Amino acid sequence: MENKSFVPTAQGLVDYVKSCMKVPHIYLWDGNGQYVTTELVNELAAKFPDWYTPEKKAVRLTLADKGIRGWDCIGIIKSYIWNDYHQDNTALYSKENDYSTRTLIKAAKIQGPIEDMPEKPGLVLWKPGHVGVYIGDGQVIDVACVTHATDITHLVGGIQQLPIEATAWTHWLEYPEIDYSEGTKQD
Repeated sequence: MENKSFVPTAQGLVDYVKSCMKVPHIYLWDGNGQYVTTELVNELAAKFPDWYTPEKKAVRLTLADKGIRGWDCIGIIKSYIWNDYHQDNTALYSKENDYSTRTLIKAAKIQGPIEDMPEKPGLVLWKPGHVGVYIGDGQVIDVACVTHATDITHLVGGIQQLPIEATAWTHWLEYPEIDYSEGTKQD
């Protein structure tokens, strides 16, 4: 459903990433919340053959067309600012705010080193090549392809909640399209 008056907020981002944990999902390199389809997996595998190894592609193809959504680390944030982006909801997509982790750190006007991070849920945590969403109380929502597992989870990955110390974040930032002026609720 199209909603051009949607205004992304810091608390809205926190609520969104938490809600995404509850839907069937997988880690999808360059995924922005789309439903995993055979067409999408083949398109992404052709675009990123180094990441979509035959094994990773095959696992995703077995999960295609089953109502499963796919995000990567920055894709979950973009999905939120585009008002729950997926194949049937693309109205708010904008090339201007289709950041990668590399371009996001350059675009963010408000940012700082991780050791100076304010207690502000909805901030984006950054390190080269990766981002997460700070949800408060020292916790981060992280979307990753889990590489340390010994079963199929290392191929599927997904959204996880971790302590901030679990990843070597270097910076915090305010995502340019998110309104941080509203107070965020504290649990």
